[in-house]
Amino acid sequence: MLSLAPRSTSLTLWDRATALTLAPRTVSLTLEDGGYMTSRQVLETDIRQGLDESIPYTLTTTPWGSSPTSIAVTAWDITYGEMTNVSSTVLTGTPAAVGDVITLPVMAGLTENHAYRVEVKFTSGGHIFEPYFIVFAER
Repeated sequence: MLSLAPRSTSLTLWDRATALTLAPRTVSLTLEDGGYMTSRQVLETDIRQGLDESIPYTLTTTPWGSSPTSIAVTAWDITYGEMTNVSSTVLTGTPAAVGDVITLPVMAGLTENHAYRVEVKFTSGGHIFEPYFIVFAER
């Protein structure tokens, strides 16, 4: 059984030294076991990253669930309307979780004027979630 329920939770994505508060959509689904599923895309997804920057973004999973496990991060170049997996080119390192916060691999080596969709897949409370955000590369 699924039912709609409003939620006012948010997640934080760290960009440089400034925290961006990213909120899931205002409507969430109540799962059969009483858990919640929020929208996959964060609202403030228009993130700008400079070509010479290397940023290890962090994602707070609380809107989806606690204590994330089985974490996988994938970066897609979506510039030309196709999704090309560029994870091995723009992501360095492995994701790690402490509590409800996942530190993503460092994102660097972006191509100017390209758009990247970053998907963070994890398991919480027996459910698999995969929120994503968009990063635009600029000079």
